[in-house]
Amino acid sequence: MPTSATASTTTAPRRRAFLLGGLAAVAASASAAFPGSRRAMAALPAAAALLAPGPAASAPARWAARFAAALGRCAAPAPPWLQPTPLGGADGVTAANRFATAAAPDGRTLLALAGAAAHARLIGDSRARYEPSVWLPVCGLVQPTALLVRGPALAPHLDARGPRDAAPAPLRFGLPGPAAPEAAALLALDLLGIPALPVFGLMGTAAEAALAEGRVDAILAAGPGLAARARAIGAEPWFAVAPAEAGPDATARRDPALTEVPSLAERIALRATAGAGSPAAEMVLAANAGLAAARLHTSIVLPALTSADLVALWRHAAARLAEELAEEDNPAEGAPPSRPLLLGTEAATAYAVICAVPEPVVNAYRGWLARRLNWRSA
Repeated sequence: MPTSATASTTTAPRRRAFLLGGLAAVAASASAAFPGSRRAMAALPAAAALLAPGPAASAPARWAARFAAALGRCAAPAPPWLQPTPLGGADGVTAANRFATAAAPDGRTLLALAGAAAHARLIGDSRARYEPSVWLPVCGLVQPTALLVRGPALAPHLDARGPRDAAPAPLRFGLPGPAAPEAAALLALDLLGIPALPVFGLMGTAAEAALAEGRVDAILAAGPGLAARARAIGAEPWFAVAPAEAGPDATARRDPALTEVPSLAERIALRATAGAGSPAAEMVLAANAGLAAARLHTSIVLPALTSADLVALWRHAAARLAEELAEEDNPAEGAPPSRPLLLGTEAATAYAVICAVPEPVVNAYRGWLARRLNWRSA
């Protein structure tokens, strides 16, 4: 995560203490002024659970253990013990199912919702028996995400001077499978008019190795140091997933970690300028939703109907943690990459792009998966 060189290690705690003291004084004066309406203030429980993707010894579970300790420590006034509880596999579907059926709106259970679990619900995966649109985001973490390509394989598709009767070979696009968020990058290539063939069974470092060895021509990759990693394997980031939380002009903005890389929206606009037809709006939004799931590392959520007081306390803990992370010179090994926690409206916006997708867009995405990859929800 990025660090801040402007904040000292002593100023922030003093600032937080001042703010907390001011809030306490306001609360005390309000209670004195209205003694008849005095009521007990909400407080976080002494212990809570953070459901997270598993299995127990996996990288997601190790991350959840570190995050739970940090978030619990930052809660005020009495830090609760936030116990990491890894469940199921790394896609997070099992953890989300448990959260949907067992979590009460009492502030005692949070979920680390993985991007893959949000995507599973988006495409109608029969395993995903939950509705994340009703959950309440506390904070979110995102990671730089881009389509990495081998230049020589892509160049013929971009060269309008070549003979029309010599169509270039389709790009070989590596991805884990038809239900993975990476499938949205294949949809993006379709929207850009670039023929591509899926090569299944590749993810993470295995996908990058396949790209380096020339067994595939393109992959969707995520994580820190993406541009340097691409150069190391003889590839380049060709489009990056734009930050949904950037505001009303998000489609024209770039990921702050990949400022030299055009967004998908820019690539589509360039193609339209060159005379190609614009793709259907629903298909562009479908690609954006799938790509946003790939970009989402985790969203920390509470159950629906959790009281506003408890939501505010957990969000305050996240804000304190974000301050600490921004001041760190050396983030813990394995920490989510690229930027501090998303808070407030930024976290809500990033969450809604994946978890509150309009029905026409959902249907467009599922229809494309059926036609293109022969994948259908149950």
